[in-house]
Amino acid sequence: MKNIELYPGCKAMLFCDAKRMDRLNASNGWGLSNEELEKLIRQHQEARRIMETIEYRLTDINFHHECSLLSSGKYAEALREVSDNV
Repeated sequence: MKNIELYPGCKAMLFCDAKRMDRLNASNGWGLSNEELEKLIRQHQEARRIMETIEYRLTDINFHHECSLLSSGKYAEALREVSDNV
């Protein structure tokens, strides 16, 4: 069974995510090429843009509470509230 606990100090990353990154880093000799680093920077930038876009949309339609849950990393609570409102 996968460990679905959050990694200490993180809002979204799980222990299994950290282990996957550890294996990837070890297999790459604990380094990155310039191209790989550039790709990671662009992926990170895009993820942040997508998060901000979703938060803007929710705020624009007055889903302030749900937006607050997402921006504070409380995804399970947000999903639980949605399922409770069905």
